[in-house]
Amino acid sequence: MSYDVFFTYDTNNGEPIVLDSFNHTFNCTRMFCDSLRLAGLHATDGIKALDKKLAKDMKPFLSEAIMDMQNRKEYYEMFNSPNDWGNYDSVLNFLKDIEAAAIKYPNSIIEVSY
Repeated sequence: MSYDVFFTYDTNNGEPIVLDSFNHTFNCTRMFCDSLRLAGLHATDGIKALDKKLAKDMKPFLSEAIMDMQNRKEYYEMFNSPNDWGNYDSVLNFLKDIEAAAIKYPNSIIEVSY
């Protein structure tokens, strides 16, 4: 399984448009949960904590999660996927990509599915 993250914008014609999208393996849920929880989000289901949220409102949480991961690399590396489908570097890059999209599309809605 994997997380699909979409940045969408409602055009008021009934069908939102997708501005950007990202995908990451579900194997790294623990890293998402811990980093986002320490940033202040109620993240019991990983990156799903961003679902249905305004991008500009989530940007500070993403920045904090990224900073925590960079400051505690050894801690997060303990949760690298044993099957090599997802690791510290891929999660960190994924969060950085999502943060960049939140900056680029601040008024978009983040949608997360898996």
